[in-house]
Amino acid sequence: MKESTRPSRGIRPRGPTSTAEDRLIAILERELAEARRANAKLLRMVEMVMEERFYRPTVTGGVRENLQTSALPLESLSDVTAFDEAADIAQVRQQGERFSEMERELRSIESEHHDWRTRKGLANEESE
Repeated sequence: MKESTRPSRGIRPRGPTSTAEDRLIAILERELAEARRANAKLLRMVEMVMEERFYRPTVTGGVRENLQTSALPLESLSDVTAFDEAADIAQVRQQGERFSEMERELRSIESEHHDWRTRKGLANEESE
């Protein structure tokens, strides 16, 4: 068998390519350092903005009156009618009567359905 003088693919040749790799690594390290510096500068700027945004001054002195003038008169803003107890009782009674009527109708439908099931011989089966 003839032995090959060519190095296998897993072995890196020593020589000019290692210096190119070193240069590439150096370039990448410089770019990384620049990115970290820029990031630190940006973080400092954000901290400054946040301190200004959430700055809470110390209150020293009396209570100040915060006067606000209305663009509309208060009378025009009140569109709610006063509570009428008699009208409310009448409405509750009317709703109760309607509920009773609907309940009677439901019971009627239930009995018709039960009769139909009995005629069909399904009355003793379990409902689904």
